[in-house]
Amino acid sequence: MKSIRNILTFIFIASAALCLPVWTAAQENGNIFGKVETPLGIPLGNVTIEFSNGSQTYTTTTDTSGQYSQNVPPGSYAVSHIDINNSDYQQGVDMSDVFAISQHLLLFDPLDSPYKRLAADVNYDQKVTTIDLIKLRKLIFGLENTFNAPSWLFAPADYDFPVPVNPWFENIPFAGIIVPENGNTEYNIIGFKTGDVNWSIGLTGGLEGVVRADMESDCAAGAGEPPLRGWIVMAREGNAHYFASTDSSGYYRLSVPPGDYELSLIPRNEGWLACQSEFPITIVENGYQHFDLSAQALHFCPVPIVDISAPFLRRCFDNKLNIYYANDGSVFLEEAYIEVEFDNFLEVSQSSLPWSS
Repeated sequence: MKSIRNILTFIFIASAALCLPVWTAAQENGNIFGKVETPLGIPLGNVTIEFSNGSQTYTTTTDTSGQYSQNVPPGSYAVSHIDINNSDYQQGVDMSDVFAISQHLLLFDPLDSPYKRLAADVNYDQKVTTIDLIKLRKLIFGLENTFNAPSWLFAPADYDFPVPVNPWFENIPFAGIIVPENGNTEYNIIGFKTGDVNWSIGLTGGLEGVVRADMESDCAAGAGEPPLRGWIVMAREGNAHYFASTDSSGYYRLSVPPGDYELSLIPRNEGWLACQSEFPITIVENGYQHFDLSAQALHFCPVPIVDISAPFLRRCFDNKLNIYYANDGSVFLEEAYIEVEFDNFLEVSQSSLPWSS
């Protein structure tokens, strides 16, 4: 009987001290929400954002309005990765950006935003130099299709650059996002396109039209008159300049923010005179207004243009030479041909156009 009593006593102590559960209140999740947009307030959809608390990562994607929302446990978070599902480097990049960076380098009109200076650093060396300008032009003319920098860059919307003229002074922080229990934390993000220093990407308004040679001398840009290819149309708002180039049909399309502008056509050479001098226009937020432009020939003659560019040539490697040719005159150039003389150390392997010898 003694042994049985001892066993019963042991079982009683074990059930009371070791097996009863300890109840604690469950923590309620919080929520990180916000929007991703350009410096002009244009929403960016399909932006993937990863939030991490050091042990677990949560991923969300913005909708077409740039909004996102992610349910997470309470704690401190950082953005561990952010990217947009569109890596087209050429999108939003044009000669307007080349002009703006040129003005910045010449100290005529410095880039007035840290976002613009970061976007201008296309070779990703934490400064804006002529190297960035060269790489930008190569992208526009199709000689390259990427930059050293990512296609898109991001920053917290409430981040104040300590040195705005030197946005590389410190790494942009993406940490310290505190999410309370059963609470909401707003975290907005600014996204800007590399190379697009005038923030033209995503704009839904601007100008479009056709540029023609005014053969009737009435400045009417009639439908039967020949189109002018490769002409530059400029819209100016204060110190901001926006440019577009005409295609083979003379068509141009120029995206600009809403505002009041002065529109002008830039002649290719002194043999032409634009019919319309700089004149005022007003651009609304949505839609493209149509403006046809024309130019009159001052001299009726052909003006052949030929140019050749080459990279740094390396022995035993393939190197690409680019030849630009055009007739900037007012009449057709008949039976024209181009002669290119190569050094004996160079061997021609192929060409986009056939050659005679």
